[in-house]
Amino acid sequence: MSIENNVKKTIGFMKRNGLKKTVYQAKERLSELALDKEYESKRRECIPSKAELKKQSEHLFQKPVKISILVPTFHTPEDYLRVMLESVLAQSYENWELCIADGSSSMLVESVVAEYDDERILYRHLRENGGISENTNAALSMATGDFIAFLDHDDFLEPDALFLIRREIEKGAKMVYTDEDKVDESGTRFFMPNYKKDFNYDLFLSNNYICHLFAVDASIARQAGGFDSRYNGSQDYDFILKCLEQTKFTGIHHIAKVLYHWRAHVLSTAGNPDSKMYAYEAGRKVLEDFLARNHYKGRVRHMDHLGFYRIDYEPDSDADYLLFVDERLKPVTPGYEEIMKSYLVRPEVGAVGGKIYGRNGKVLAAGYQKGENGLVEPMYGGMPRKYSGYMHRASLVQDVEAVSKNACLIRREAISDVQEDIYLNSYKLFEKIRQSGYTIIMDPLIEFEKIR
Repeated sequence: MSIENNVKKTIGFMKRNGLKKTVYQAKERLSELALDKEYESKRRECIPSKAELKKQSEHLFQKPVKISILVPTFHTPEDYLRVMLESVLAQSYENWELCIADGSSSMLVESVVAEYDDERILYRHLRENGGISENTNAALSMATGDFIAFLDHDDFLEPDALFLIRREIEKGAKMVYTDEDKVDESGTRFFMPNYKKDFNYDLFLSNNYICHLFAVDASIARQAGGFDSRYNGSQDYDFILKCLEQTKFTGIHHIAKVLYHWRAHVLSTAGNPDSKMYAYEAGRKVLEDFLARNHYKGRVRHMDHLGFYRIDYEPDSDADYLLFVDERLKPVTPGYEEIMKSYLVRPEVGAVGGKIYGRNGKVLAAGYQKGENGLVEPMYGGMPRKYSGYMHRASLVQDVEAVSKNACLIRREAISDVQEDIYLNSYKLFEKIRQSGYTIIMDPLIEFEKIR
Protein backbone atom coordinates (compact mmCIF):
# COMPACT_ATOMS: atom_id res chain seq x y z
CA MET A 1 0.00 0.00 0.00
CA SER A 2 1.36 3.42 -0.93
CA ILE A 3 2.40 6.11 1.55
CA GLU A 4 -0.39 8.27 0.09
CA ASN A 5 -3.01 5.66 0.89
CA ASN A 6 -1.66 5.17 4.42
CA VAL A 7 -1.88 8.92 5.00
CA LYS A 8 -5.46 8.99 3.69
CA LYS A 9 -6.45 6.11 5.95
CA THR A 10 -4.86 7.77 8.99
CA ILE A 11 -6.57 11.11 8.33
CA GLY A 12 -9.90 9.36 7.86
CA PHE A 13 -9.46 7.44 11.10
CA MET A 14 -8.57 10.61 12.99
CA LYS A 15 -11.64 12.44 11.68
CA ARG A 16 -13.88 9.64 12.93
CA ASN A 17 -12.16 8.79 16.22
CA GLY A 18 -9.99 11.69 17.36
CA LEU A 19 -6.28 12.24 17.89
CA LYS A 20 -5.73 10.03 20.96
CA LYS A 21 -7.08 6.87 19.37
CA THR A 22 -5.19 7.67 16.17
CA VAL A 23 -1.88 7.78 18.06
CA TYR A 24 -2.51 4.31 19.53
CA GLN A 25 -3.65 3.01 16.15
CA ALA A 26 -0.48 4.32 14.49
CA LYS A 27 1.73 2.69 17.14
CA GLU A 28 0.00 -0.62 16.63
CA ARG A 29 0.22 -0.37 12.85
CA LEU A 30 3.98 0.27 13.05
CA SER A 31 4.41 -2.99 14.95
CA GLU A 32 2.36 -4.78 12.24
CA LEU A 33 4.60 -3.46 9.45
CA ALA A 34 7.36 -5.75 10.70
CA LEU A 35 5.04 -8.71 10.09
CA ASP A 36 4.50 -7.55 6.50
CA LYS A 37 8.27 -7.62 5.93
CA GLU A 38 8.45 -11.20 7.18
CA TYR A 39 5.42 -12.31 5.19
CA GLU A 40 6.95 -12.44 1.72
CA SER A 41 9.45 -15.15 2.64
CA LYS A 42 6.75 -17.15 4.43
CA ARG A 43 4.47 -16.81 1.40
CA ARG A 44 7.12 -18.19 -0.94
CA GLU A 45 7.57 -21.24 1.29
CA CYS A 46 3.88 -22.10 0.80
CA ILE A 47 3.85 -21.91 -3.01
CA PRO A 48 3.27 -25.45 -4.35
CA SER A 49 5.98 -26.93 -6.55
CA LYS A 50 5.32 -28.10 -10.11
CA ALA A 51 5.53 -31.67 -8.87
CA GLU A 52 2.90 -31.00 -6.20
CA LEU A 53 0.58 -29.36 -8.73
CA LYS A 54 1.01 -32.29 -11.13
CA LYS A 55 0.16 -34.73 -8.35
CA GLN A 56 -2.94 -32.69 -7.51
CA SER A 57 -4.05 -32.62 -11.16
CA GLU A 58 -3.81 -36.44 -11.29
CA HIS A 59 -5.70 -36.99 -8.03
CA LEU A 60 -8.96 -38.94 -8.41
CA PHE A 61 -11.86 -37.87 -6.23
CA GLN A 62 -14.85 -40.12 -5.49
CA LYS A 63 -17.20 -38.24 -7.81
CA PRO A 64 -16.98 -35.35 -10.29
CA VAL A 65 -17.68 -31.91 -8.83
CA LYS A 66 -17.61 -28.91 -11.12
CA ILE A 67 -16.77 -25.56 -9.53
CA SER A 68 -18.23 -22.50 -11.26
CA ILE A 69 -16.18 -19.35 -10.66
CA LEU A 70 -18.24 -16.18 -10.98
CA VAL A 71 -16.52 -12.98 -12.13
CA PRO A 72 -18.54 -9.81 -12.74
CA THR A 73 -16.39 -7.44 -14.83
CA PHE A 74 -16.69 -3.72 -15.42
CA HIS A 75 -14.06 -1.83 -17.42
CA THR A 76 -11.39 -4.10 -15.96
CA PRO A 77 -7.83 -2.93 -16.71
CA GLU A 78 -6.34 -5.32 -19.25
CA ASP A 79 -3.32 -6.34 -17.20
CA TYR A 80 -5.47 -7.12 -14.14
CA LEU A 81 -7.89 -9.10 -16.31
CA ARG A 82 -5.12 -11.24 -17.83
CA VAL A 83 -3.63 -12.02 -14.42
CA MET A 84 -7.05 -13.09 -13.15
CA LEU A 85 -7.73 -15.28 -16.20
CA GLU A 86 -4.32 -16.93 -16.12
CA SER A 87 -4.60 -17.67 -12.39
CA VAL A 88 -7.78 -19.65 -13.12
CA LEU A 89 -6.25 -21.43 -16.12
CA ALA A 90 -3.30 -22.44 -13.92
CA GLN A 91 -5.49 -24.33 -11.43
CA SER A 92 -4.35 -27.87 -10.67
CA TYR A 93 -8.00 -28.92 -10.27
CA GLU A 94 -9.36 -28.78 -13.77
CA ASN A 95 -13.10 -29.43 -13.36
CA TRP A 96 -14.16 -25.79 -13.36
CA GLU A 97 -15.90 -23.20 -15.44
CA LEU A 98 -15.32 -19.46 -15.40
CA CYS A 99 -18.51 -17.42 -15.78
CA ILE A 100 -17.77 -13.81 -16.77
CA ALA A 101 -20.67 -11.36 -16.81
CA ASP A 102 -19.41 -8.12 -18.32
CA GLY A 103 -21.16 -4.83 -17.60
CA SER A 104 -18.61 -2.72 -19.51
CA SER A 105 -19.73 -0.34 -22.24
CA SER A 106 -16.58 -1.12 -24.25
CA MET A 107 -15.58 -4.45 -25.83
CA LEU A 108 -12.14 -4.61 -24.18
CA VAL A 109 -12.98 -7.43 -21.78
CA GLU A 110 -14.61 -9.47 -24.54
CA SER A 111 -11.65 -9.05 -26.87
CA VAL A 112 -9.17 -10.14 -24.19
CA VAL A 113 -11.27 -13.14 -23.14
CA ALA A 114 -11.56 -14.21 -26.81
CA GLU A 115 -7.78 -14.70 -26.93
CA TYR A 116 -8.05 -17.56 -24.43
CA ASP A 117 -9.27 -20.58 -26.37
CA ASP A 118 -10.75 -22.68 -23.56
CA GLU A 119 -14.32 -23.97 -23.59
CA ARG A 120 -14.47 -23.71 -19.81
CA ILE A 121 -14.42 -19.90 -20.06
CA LEU A 122 -17.96 -18.58 -20.55
CA TYR A 123 -18.51 -14.93 -21.43
CA ARG A 124 -21.65 -12.80 -21.57
CA HIS A 125 -21.78 -9.12 -22.44
CA LEU A 126 -24.64 -7.60 -20.47
CA ARG A 127 -27.03 -5.22 -22.17
CA GLU A 128 -26.44 -2.73 -19.37
CA ASN A 129 -24.39 -2.44 -16.22
CA GLY A 130 -26.69 -3.51 -13.40
CA GLY A 131 -24.20 -2.97 -10.60
CA ILE A 132 -22.19 -5.50 -8.65
CA SER A 133 -25.11 -7.56 -7.35
CA GLU A 134 -27.06 -7.81 -10.60
CA ASN A 135 -23.91 -8.51 -12.60
CA THR A 136 -22.94 -11.29 -10.18
CA ASN A 137 -26.46 -12.72 -10.43
CA ALA A 138 -26.04 -12.71 -14.22
CA ALA A 139 -22.86 -14.74 -13.79
CA LEU A 140 -24.71 -17.08 -11.41
CA SER A 141 -27.39 -17.67 -14.05
CA MET A 142 -24.63 -18.87 -16.41
CA ALA A 143 -23.25 -21.38 -13.89
CA THR A 144 -23.78 -25.12 -14.32
CA GLY A 145 -21.42 -26.24 -11.56
CA ASP A 146 -22.09 -28.15 -8.35
CA PHE A 147 -20.30 -25.49 -6.30
CA ILE A 148 -20.06 -21.74 -6.80
CA ALA A 149 -16.93 -19.69 -6.05
CA PHE A 150 -16.45 -15.93 -6.31
CA LEU A 151 -13.54 -13.97 -7.73
CA ASP A 152 -13.28 -10.20 -8.18
CA HIS A 153 -12.21 -9.06 -11.65
CA ASP A 154 -8.92 -7.52 -10.46
CA ASP A 155 -7.88 -10.25 -8.00
CA PHE A 156 -6.23 -13.63 -8.54
CA LEU A 157 -5.80 -17.11 -7.07
CA GLU A 158 -3.02 -19.44 -6.06
CA PRO A 159 -2.82 -22.48 -8.42
CA ASP A 160 -3.91 -24.99 -5.77
CA ALA A 161 -6.95 -22.99 -4.60
CA LEU A 162 -9.65 -25.08 -6.29
CA PHE A 163 -7.95 -28.39 -5.50
CA LEU A 164 -7.89 -27.60 -1.79
CA ILE A 165 -11.52 -26.48 -1.90
CA ARG A 166 -12.45 -29.71 -3.70
CA ARG A 167 -10.69 -31.67 -0.98
CA GLU A 168 -12.89 -30.04 1.67
CA ILE A 169 -15.99 -30.81 -0.40
CA GLU A 170 -14.90 -34.46 -0.31
CA LYS A 171 -14.99 -34.20 3.50
CA GLY A 172 -18.60 -33.02 3.42
CA ALA A 173 -18.26 -29.24 3.33
CA LYS A 174 -21.23 -27.23 2.10
CA MET A 175 -19.26 -23.99 2.25
CA VAL A 176 -15.51 -23.35 2.19
CA TYR A 177 -13.43 -20.23 2.79
CA THR A 178 -9.69 -19.61 2.69
CA ASP A 179 -7.14 -17.16 4.02
CA GLU A 180 -6.21 -14.18 1.85
CA ASP A 181 -3.73 -11.34 1.55
CA LYS A 182 -3.46 -8.03 -0.27
CA VAL A 183 -1.29 -7.30 -3.28
CA ASP A 184 -0.19 -3.94 -4.67
CA GLU A 185 -1.16 -2.49 -8.06
CA SER A 186 1.89 -4.02 -9.71
CA GLY A 187 0.99 -7.49 -8.47
CA THR A 188 4.46 -8.05 -7.05
CA ARG A 189 4.27 -7.01 -3.38
CA PHE A 190 2.11 -9.11 -1.09
CA PHE A 191 1.19 -7.85 2.37
CA MET A 192 -1.37 -7.88 5.20
CA PRO A 193 -2.06 -11.64 5.24
CA ASN A 194 -5.42 -12.41 6.82
CA TYR A 195 -4.98 -15.64 8.73
CA LYS A 196 -8.58 -16.34 9.60
CA LYS A 197 -10.21 -18.19 12.45
CA ASP A 198 -12.27 -21.30 11.90
CA PHE A 199 -15.92 -20.36 11.68
CA ASN A 200 -16.87 -18.11 14.59
CA TYR A 201 -20.50 -16.99 14.56
CA ASP A 202 -20.20 -13.85 16.66
CA LEU A 203 -16.94 -12.80 15.06
CA PHE A 204 -18.68 -13.00 11.68
CA LEU A 205 -21.50 -10.81 13.04
CA SER A 206 -18.77 -8.29 13.91
CA ASN A 207 -16.94 -8.38 10.58
CA ASN A 208 -17.15 -10.21 7.25
CA TYR A 209 -13.84 -11.93 7.85
CA ILE A 210 -14.80 -14.82 5.53
CA CYS A 211 -14.81 -12.58 2.44
CA HIS A 212 -12.36 -14.18 -0.08
CA LEU A 213 -12.09 -16.93 -1.26
CA PHE A 214 -15.59 -18.30 -0.62
CA ALA A 215 -17.22 -21.31 -2.28
CA VAL A 216 -20.69 -22.70 -1.62
CA ASP A 217 -22.89 -25.57 -2.75
CA ALA A 218 -24.82 -24.29 -5.78
CA SER A 219 -28.20 -25.32 -4.36
CA ILE A 220 -27.54 -23.31 -1.18
CA ALA A 221 -26.45 -20.29 -3.23
CA ARG A 222 -29.73 -20.35 -5.13
CA GLN A 223 -31.84 -20.97 -2.02
CA ALA A 224 -30.18 -17.93 -0.47
CA GLY A 225 -31.57 -15.87 -3.36
CA GLY A 226 -28.33 -14.77 -4.96
CA PHE A 227 -27.15 -11.20 -4.42
CA ASP A 228 -29.36 -8.34 -3.25
CA SER A 229 -28.62 -4.93 -4.77
CA ARG A 230 -29.96 -3.19 -1.66
CA TYR A 231 -26.67 -4.11 -0.03
CA ASN A 232 -24.28 -3.17 -2.86
CA GLY A 233 -20.82 -2.78 -1.43
CA SER A 234 -21.52 -5.42 1.22
CA GLN A 235 -23.59 -7.74 -0.95
CA ASP A 236 -21.18 -10.61 -0.23
CA TYR A 237 -21.69 -10.15 3.54
CA ASP A 238 -25.45 -10.46 3.08
CA PHE A 239 -25.10 -13.41 0.70
CA ILE A 240 -22.76 -15.42 2.95
CA LEU A 241 -24.96 -14.73 5.97
CA LYS A 242 -28.04 -15.99 4.11
CA CYS A 243 -26.13 -19.09 2.96
CA LEU A 244 -25.18 -19.77 6.57
CA GLU A 245 -28.79 -19.37 7.64
CA GLN A 246 -29.76 -22.01 5.07
CA THR A 247 -27.55 -24.58 6.80
CA LYS A 248 -28.20 -23.31 10.34
CA PHE A 249 -24.56 -22.20 10.48
CA THR A 250 -23.15 -25.70 9.93
CA GLY A 251 -21.11 -27.35 7.18
CA ILE A 252 -18.64 -24.49 6.74
CA HIS A 253 -14.95 -25.40 6.47
CA HIS A 254 -11.89 -23.15 6.68
CA ILE A 255 -8.67 -23.72 4.71
CA ALA A 256 -5.86 -22.17 6.74
CA LYS A 257 -3.76 -21.12 3.76
CA VAL A 258 -3.56 -17.89 1.73
CA LEU A 259 -5.11 -18.81 -1.63
CA TYR A 260 -6.60 -15.46 -2.69
CA HIS A 261 -4.84 -12.20 -3.49
CA TRP A 262 -6.97 -9.06 -3.08
CA ARG A 263 -5.60 -6.20 -5.15
CA ALA A 264 -5.21 -2.93 -3.24
CA HIS A 265 -5.42 0.24 -5.29
CA VAL A 266 -6.70 3.78 -4.72
CA LEU A 267 -10.33 3.06 -5.63
CA SER A 268 -10.56 -0.34 -3.93
CA THR A 269 -11.85 -0.97 -0.42
CA ALA A 270 -8.68 -2.99 0.19
CA GLY A 271 -6.49 0.01 -0.53
CA ASN A 272 -8.51 2.82 0.99
CA PRO A 273 -11.47 2.03 3.29
CA ASP A 274 -12.78 5.61 3.12
CA SER A 275 -13.18 5.28 -0.67
CA LYS A 276 -16.37 3.26 -0.22
CA MET A 277 -18.15 4.54 2.88
CA TYR A 278 -21.44 3.43 1.34
CA ALA A 279 -20.19 -0.17 1.53
CA TYR A 280 -19.84 0.03 5.32
CA GLU A 281 -23.28 1.54 5.68
CA ALA A 282 -24.57 -1.35 3.58
CA GLY A 283 -22.81 -3.77 5.96
CA ARG A 284 -24.63 -2.20 8.90
CA LYS A 285 -27.92 -2.61 7.04
CA VAL A 286 -27.10 -6.29 6.40
CA LEU A 287 -26.85 -6.89 10.14
CA GLU A 288 -29.94 -4.82 10.97
CA ASP A 289 -31.99 -6.91 8.56
CA PHE A 290 -30.45 -10.11 9.94
CA LEU A 291 -31.67 -9.11 13.41
CA ALA A 292 -35.15 -8.40 12.05
CA ARG A 293 -35.32 -11.76 10.22
CA ASN A 294 -34.43 -13.55 13.43
CA HIS A 295 -36.78 -11.48 15.63
CA TYR A 296 -34.05 -9.89 17.73
CA LYS A 297 -34.38 -6.31 18.92
CA GLY A 298 -31.24 -4.20 18.97
CA ARG A 299 -29.11 -1.76 17.06
CA VAL A 300 -25.99 -2.08 14.93
CA ARG A 301 -23.24 0.50 15.07
CA HIS A 302 -19.89 1.09 13.42
CA MET A 303 -16.78 0.53 15.47
CA ASP A 304 -13.62 2.65 15.27
CA HIS A 305 -12.33 0.76 12.24
CA LEU A 306 -14.50 0.73 9.13
CA GLY A 307 -16.04 -2.60 8.22
CA PHE A 308 -16.29 -3.68 11.86
CA TYR A 309 -19.58 -3.63 13.71
CA ARG A 310 -21.16 -4.07 17.11
CA ILE A 311 -24.64 -5.42 17.79
CA ASP A 312 -26.27 -4.07 20.93
CA TYR A 313 -29.11 -6.45 21.76
CA GLU A 314 -32.15 -5.27 23.70
CA PRO A 315 -32.07 -7.23 26.99
CA ASP A 316 -34.77 -9.68 28.02
CA SER A 317 -36.13 -8.55 31.39
CA ASP A 318 -37.08 -12.15 32.24
CA ALA A 319 -33.60 -13.61 31.68
CA ASP A 320 -32.59 -15.98 34.49
CA TYR A 321 -28.88 -16.02 35.22
CA LEU A 322 -26.11 -15.98 37.78
CA LEU A 323 -23.49 -13.21 37.86
CA PHE A 324 -19.98 -13.89 39.15
CA VAL A 325 -17.51 -11.07 39.95
CA ASP A 326 -14.55 -11.89 42.14
CA GLU A 327 -13.86 -9.39 44.94
CA ARG A 328 -10.35 -8.92 43.53
CA LEU A 329 -11.83 -7.46 40.34
CA LYS A 330 -13.50 -4.10 39.76
CA PRO A 331 -16.06 -3.72 36.95
CA VAL A 332 -15.11 -0.76 34.76
CA THR A 333 -17.88 -0.73 32.15
CA PRO A 334 -21.04 1.17 33.21
CA GLY A 335 -24.10 -1.06 32.96
CA TYR A 336 -21.93 -4.13 32.40
CA GLU A 337 -24.54 -6.51 33.85
CA GLU A 338 -27.24 -5.32 31.44
CA ILE A 339 -24.86 -5.68 28.50
CA MET A 340 -23.94 -9.22 29.49
CA LYS A 341 -27.57 -10.12 30.10
CA SER A 342 -28.58 -8.80 26.68
CA TYR A 343 -26.89 -11.76 24.93
CA LEU A 344 -29.30 -14.16 26.63
CA VAL A 345 -32.04 -13.13 24.16
CA ARG A 346 -30.27 -15.72 22.00
CA PRO A 347 -31.23 -19.13 23.43
CA GLU A 348 -27.93 -20.75 22.43
CA VAL A 349 -25.83 -18.37 24.56
CA GLY A 350 -24.83 -20.03 27.82
CA ALA A 351 -22.33 -17.56 29.26
CA VAL A 352 -20.74 -14.16 28.65
CA GLY A 353 -17.42 -12.74 29.82
CA GLY A 354 -15.22 -9.78 29.02
CA LYS A 355 -11.67 -8.49 29.23
CA ILE A 356 -9.69 -8.54 32.45
CA TYR A 357 -6.81 -6.07 32.86
CA GLY A 358 -3.89 -6.24 35.24
CA ARG A 359 -2.73 -3.29 37.29
CA ASN A 360 -0.18 -2.53 34.57
CA GLY A 361 -3.02 -1.79 32.11
CA LYS A 362 -2.38 -4.87 29.97
CA VAL A 363 -4.80 -7.67 29.21
CA LEU A 364 -4.66 -10.62 31.58
CA ALA A 365 -7.29 -12.55 29.64
CA ALA A 366 -10.11 -11.97 27.18
CA GLY A 367 -11.31 -15.54 27.02
CA TYR A 368 -9.30 -18.75 26.93
CA GLN A 369 -8.38 -21.26 24.24
CA LYS A 370 -6.25 -24.35 23.87
CA GLY A 371 -3.04 -23.74 21.97
CA GLU A 372 -1.42 -26.07 19.45
CA ASN A 373 0.44 -27.69 22.33
CA GLY A 374 -2.84 -28.56 24.04
CA LEU A 375 -2.30 -26.14 26.92
CA VAL A 376 -4.95 -23.61 27.89
CA GLU A 377 -3.81 -20.05 27.24
CA PRO A 378 -5.35 -16.60 27.78
CA MET A 379 -6.45 -14.86 24.60
CA TYR A 380 -4.83 -11.49 23.87
CA GLY A 381 -2.76 -11.82 27.06
CA GLY A 382 -0.23 -9.00 27.54
CA MET A 383 -1.79 -6.71 24.93
CA PRO A 384 -1.81 -2.98 25.81
CA ARG A 385 -5.28 -1.70 26.73
CA LYS A 386 -5.78 0.63 23.77
CA TYR A 387 -4.69 -1.86 21.11
CA SER A 388 -7.25 -3.62 18.92
CA GLY A 389 -5.04 -6.60 18.01
CA TYR A 390 -4.41 -8.56 14.82
CA MET A 391 -7.18 -7.76 12.32
CA HIS A 392 -8.76 -5.79 15.21
CA ARG A 393 -10.03 -9.07 16.66
CA ALA A 394 -9.24 -8.13 20.26
CA SER A 395 -11.86 -5.38 19.96
CA LEU A 396 -14.61 -7.63 18.54
CA VAL A 397 -17.33 -9.73 20.12
CA GLN A 398 -16.56 -13.38 19.46
CA ASP A 399 -17.26 -16.95 20.54
CA VAL A 400 -14.59 -18.45 22.78
CA GLU A 401 -13.85 -21.78 24.39
CA ALA A 402 -13.99 -20.30 27.90
CA VAL A 403 -14.08 -17.06 29.87
CA SER A 404 -12.95 -16.44 33.43
CA LYS A 405 -15.46 -17.78 35.95
CA ASN A 406 -14.32 -14.90 38.18
CA ALA A 407 -15.94 -12.33 35.85
CA CYS A 408 -18.87 -13.75 33.93
CA LEU A 409 -22.61 -14.15 33.61
CA ILE A 410 -24.01 -17.66 33.15
CA ARG A 411 -27.52 -18.65 32.10
CA ARG A 412 -29.06 -20.48 35.07
CA GLU A 413 -30.29 -23.33 32.89
CA ALA A 414 -26.77 -23.81 31.50
CA ILE A 415 -25.12 -23.94 34.88
CA SER A 416 -27.78 -26.23 36.34
CA ASP A 417 -26.54 -28.91 33.95
CA VAL A 418 -23.05 -28.71 35.45
CA GLN A 419 -23.85 -27.64 39.02
CA GLU A 420 -21.54 -30.19 40.56
CA ASP A 421 -18.67 -28.86 38.40
CA ILE A 422 -18.84 -25.22 39.51
CA TYR A 423 -15.55 -25.58 41.38
CA LEU A 424 -13.66 -26.76 38.32
CA ASN A 425 -11.14 -24.39 36.74
CA SER A 426 -12.58 -21.94 34.23
CA TYR A 427 -11.70 -23.89 31.11
CA LYS A 428 -13.14 -27.21 32.30
CA LEU A 429 -16.33 -25.56 33.58
CA PHE A 430 -17.07 -23.82 30.29
CA GLU A 431 -16.00 -26.86 28.31
CA LYS A 432 -18.82 -28.76 30.03
CA ILE A 433 -21.25 -25.93 29.29
CA ARG A 434 -20.24 -26.02 25.60
CA GLN A 435 -20.66 -29.78 25.55
CA SER A 436 -24.25 -29.16 26.66
CA GLY A 437 -24.77 -27.24 23.41
CA TYR A 438 -24.25 -23.68 24.57
CA THR A 439 -22.11 -20.87 23.13
CA ILE A 440 -19.65 -18.86 25.24
CA ILE A 441 -19.23 -15.20 24.26
CA MET A 442 -16.42 -12.76 24.99
CA ASP A 443 -17.43 -9.09 24.74
CA PRO A 444 -14.27 -6.92 24.83
CA LEU A 445 -16.19 -3.79 25.81
CA ILE A 446 -17.06 -5.41 29.14
CA GLU A 447 -13.97 -4.59 31.18
CA PHE A 448 -12.73 -5.57 34.62
CA GLU A 449 -9.61 -4.40 36.42
CA LYS A 450 -7.62 -6.41 38.90
CA ILE A 451 -7.35 -4.35 42.08
CA ARG A 452 -5.44 -6.82 44.24
